[in-house]
Amino acid sequence: MKFKQTDLIAIIDDTSGTTFNGMFKVIKRGPWICDGKYEFQDIIFAFKDKTYILEHSRTGSPYTEFLYDVIEGYHDFECVEVKKVEIITHKWIPVDIDSNIQENS
Repeated sequence: MKFKQTDLIAIIDDTSGTTFNGMFKVIKRGPWICDGKYEFQDIIFAFKDKTYILEHSRTGSPYTEFLYDVIEGYHDFECVEVKKVEIITHKWIPVDIDSNIQENS
């Protein structure tokens, strides 16, 4: 779904997690992931009983200033509808650790 640039800027700037513009609510703000000269961040937000992800980036430096793709792009952005799912993972650990845990129990 396409969202207006002004709404997405409000989503990026929101740090309270409260509803704003009467329609949007930030649910989860991911960390900034550094990839060389760019940093990327995902923001999960709710809009009209559906949940979307805003994947955006910035370049620059905290010592100068950051340029955000949403702000500098001057266009509307496509955000994908997402849903929360439970994912179960398995981890491999050394046998020594596993046997020590069982012996100390």
